[in-house]
Amino acid sequence: MKDANIVLFGDSYTAGRLPGIQTDGALKKHLKRVIEDYAKSGSTAAQWACDQPRLKAVRASPAYIAVGSLGGNDAFAALSDGVVTWGEKTSSMISLALVLSRIAEKKPVLLMLYPNPYMGVPDKLPDAADKVRGLNELISSIADVINLSGHNPVMLLDLGTVLRPEHFDGSDIHPNEAGYQAMAAAVMDVIARM
Repeated sequence: MKDANIVLFGDSYTAGRLPGIQTDGALKKHLKRVIEDYAKSGSTAAQWACDQPRLKAVRASPAYIAVGSLGGNDAFAALSDGVVTWGEKTSSMISLALVLSRIAEKKPVLLMLYPNPYMGVPDKLPDAADKVRGLNELISSIADVINLSGHNPVMLLDLGTVLRPEHFDGSDIHPNEAGYQAMAAAVMDVIARM
């Protein structure tokens, strides 16, 4: 499947937001075979679940596989007041489940899990690794549920195993150009092994 066409969906990690300059496109630049890009920096799973035209476009894309990331901005929004409620967590996960199930009805999904962007500066946010791990566990559990539904598979790519401290500057959650290049290589490797 190394020649499979790709449609992108999701948030800034898929949109390829570069740190500091607020420019998107770094992931797409390094990925081969992207034929459509619907990823949007700052978007949440809740927004994607409500944006029927964009969700329909990903589903209708002639691309073989959808590659994306979602859930991080939902977590940021929930954390904005310092407390993540059960309702916020449940709402986000239901939205993510809806998005993934709708896309997986039509094509396989490769969903990227988030890395700890402060791995090189653990004193900056000492609990970042735990929070990222918790978020990724929730996202993984939703993917597991979708995979029991009989739809196309939702495969996971843990970016924490791909990105290294040198891929972050310690002040931004987004990787640098080299980080997106490593992400793209990992995505293509997963697709080639399908």
